[in-house]
Amino acid sequence: MNNFYTLIYLTKELNSKFHGAAFQQSYSFQKGIWESVWELPDGKNFRWVYSTRQGETALFPDLARPPARRDKTHFFESLQGQTIEEISLEPGDRFIKVRMSGGEQLLILPFGSRPNIYRVRDNIIVDAFRQSGISIGDPAPAPRPPVEDIRPPSGNTSGKQMILRADPAFPRAVIPQLVEQHNLDDADWEDAVEKVQAWQDQMRWHPVFRQVQSGILTLLSEEHLRTETEYMFDNACDAVRETWIRHQRESAWLTRSRQIENRLRERLSQIQKRLDQLEGRDEALNRANRYEKFGHILTAYAHQSVHSGQSSIDLPDPWNQQEPITIPLPGKGSLADRADHYYRKARSSRRSIKESASIRHESETEEKRLIEAQASFSRVSNLSELRTWEADRKEWIESLFASSKDGGDRNAGRWRRYNVDGWEICVGKNARSNDDLLRSAHKEDLWLHARGSGGSHVVVRMERRTDPPPDLILQHAARFAAWFSKQRHASLVPVIVTRKKYVTKPSGAPPGQVRVQREEVRMVPPQEPTPSHKRKS
Repeated sequence: MNNFYTLIYLTKELNSKFHGAAFQQSYSFQKGIWESVWELPDGKNFRWVYSTRQGETALFPDLARPPARRDKTHFFESLQGQTIEEISLEPGDRFIKVRMSGGEQLLILPFGSRPNIYRVRDNIIVDAFRQSGISIGDPAPAPRPPVEDIRPPSGNTSGKQMILRADPAFPRAVIPQLVEQHNLDDADWEDAVEKVQAWQDQMRWHPVFRQVQSGILTLLSEEHLRTETEYMFDNACDAVRETWIRHQRESAWLTRSRQIENRLRERLSQIQKRLDQLEGRDEALNRANRYEKFGHILTAYAHQSVHSGQSSIDLPDPWNQQEPITIPLPGKGSLADRADHYYRKARSSRRSIKESASIRHESETEEKRLIEAQASFSRVSNLSELRTWEADRKEWIESLFASSKDGGDRNAGRWRRYNVDGWEICVGKNARSNDDLLRSAHKEDLWLHARGSGGSHVVVRMERRTDPPPDLILQHAARFAAWFSKQRHASLVPVIVTRKKYVTKPSGAPPGQVRVQREEVRMVPPQEPTPSHKRKS
């Protein structure tokens, strides 16, 4: 969103509007999002929003709003009351410098593998928004020198490589479309440079702030980038803000819709497997009748004796006068004892049939509702419709995502429970909680623990899934295990990952102590679960 050419105009607009604005506060209550509040010379308050999330980096001004009441972390408090003297963009690079009246600077790096904001004094970093990458006390990062001598590439070069050779700061998001539309893979170097210069001139001197249907923000007109415009904007600030907000909505829509689609599909598969297992009702009824028949015949001939070790007996069959019937003789005792055994089995089979009928009715009702839900959900096409769809089925959706392993919430509160993209991750609270969690886990659930140190047991519920969890889920679970361990403050922590069936508790071992037979070890940074991960009990 904040490509170099957009930043040229964004910086000019920020400098024009916020020159002389006083810093009030800056904070973060969402991971990767920094917000700051500024008081303009006319007394009005505005805020800046800066996203450092991968694939969502953006900086833009917005109307001020009361800070969220939830927990938030404050940054750069020593700047309070200082005013902005100048906002500038480094020539040829994507560094924004905000020079403050107290002699310090805010250095904003909107791009790269580690986007960040640094507070700089005398060219030394004294504070940072994200504690990664360059450390406090290091020299501030220097901008790349502008490219002055553009030389043609050697050998066969793709259209993309020629564009970036001609202009390393060219907006990368639109390059594939430009290459295809202008046949740059077949163009020579001179033609490619001529086109790039025309695009540069248009973006620098006659920008068109527009969002195309793919969601990309571009400054190129439809004459150069032949892609239909979806939205037009008057300035860079509005363009970046609205594009970022739309991206957030679409991201929220895609994430939640995938969760619901996956859960509907998984639950329907579970129900259909259950119904398949219940197909043996007729066979169970025949089995109950056969057991009862054995009981009747053995009772009729209970006066006969059987020798020790006899495994079966041939007796006349009242229902078939033509030939005797062979009845197995399980266990020990008289024929009367064996008759009681078959009567008990007959009662048990009939009880199972009755229970199966009830389960079948419930399962068929749920199957019908799931199919109807899938059909109605297929017509949901945006976040607003999704929220309405969920609101109409609030309690049912909550039950849909509830774990079938929690025994009707008998274990609610005995350990921490989190939800990541529809996967339940449970974390023990103490040694006894670890034992309880281990006992509750299915043999195919995944078990994690920080290696070589005390900490919480972590269980990823498989819930009859046959495929392993996505790597993203394992990463979250491993990071939670690292966080809830004595190595929380380490940069990287070794975490054991294995199936619960390979974890045993030695006889007489103290609470929380286990033996692991097989293990895989992952090195991960500790990560505290966010409020969005918290699962309501």
